[in-house]
Amino acid sequence: MGSNALPIVLKALRIDCWAPFFSQIWLLELFYSLVMCKEVKLSEKVLFADFANTDLVEFKYNIDPWDSSTSSIEMVVHDRAGTFRKFKFNKVSNLTIEEGFTGYLGGTAIVDISCRQWSHAQIEIQNFELDPGINFLAMTVEVSDVVGNYT
Repeated sequence: MGSNALPIVLKALRIDCWAPFFSQIWLLELFYSLVMCKEVKLSEKVLFADFANTDLVEFKYNIDPWDSSTSSIEMVVHDRAGTFRKFKFNKVSNLTIEEGFTGYLGGTAIVDISCRQWSHAQIEIQNFELDPGINFLAMTVEVSDVVGNYT
């Protein structure tokens, strides 16, 4: 299917299925949002997605109730090869920990969302698997290997 396949499908839905239930203006807004989202998602760069067989072993959420711009998350992860990595996210917002999250990060990706031009976030941590995960926004991320024994 070509790049025009999505608009054709949505136009068919608008005419054949949804028109009796929703106003055409609302449907055109939905159509525009979906198409724009699709274009933005294709232009976003995945910064890190090598979380296969990786577990979260430490999670620190530092929050200042008077100044959310100083909030941060520090995560230490451990893969099955024995490597520990530390991720520090600064200016964190919109944290969601889905019910049932076990600490497995297999479906997690760190994505550069700077193309959205948001003033409060440049990085998005996404869970793209069906299993419960964590999601949040941040301005920056620092990644480092943990040297020596992790305790």
